[in-house]
Amino acid sequence: MTKQIIGAQGEITIIKIDAAPEGFADMTPVQRSRLGWIVSHSESGNHHVLTEGTVMERTKDVPAGMRKLYAILEKPGELVQDAATPHGKYSLPAGFYEFRIAREFDPFAEQARQVAD
Repeated sequence: MTKQIIGAQGEITIIKIDAAPEGFADMTPVQRSRLGWIVSHSESGNHHVLTEGTVMERTKDVPAGMRKLYAILEKPGELVQDAATPHGKYSLPAGFYEFRIAREFDPFAEQARQVAD
């Protein structure tokens, strides 16, 4: 599968892929908000949201503390943050995408966890 990193918004890395991943239909849909699909929750209560398409979360064979989301955009959409002073938005053409949510390792707790924006 061909992958191209498009950019990052907070803790999210946006990757364009050439096809839907195997098992996409069996993945878990993510939560929606009034703006669209919630890709990541912010500790400040704001969300990173994909305005179009269908977003599913891969839950099998994902390293501890990491989230992998996949999206199919039938038409162009945007990745936006619903904050008063948001990160810059990304305009995304129709296609297939992978969103990786960064993780960090806490050596004191010996635990991997999602990075909070």
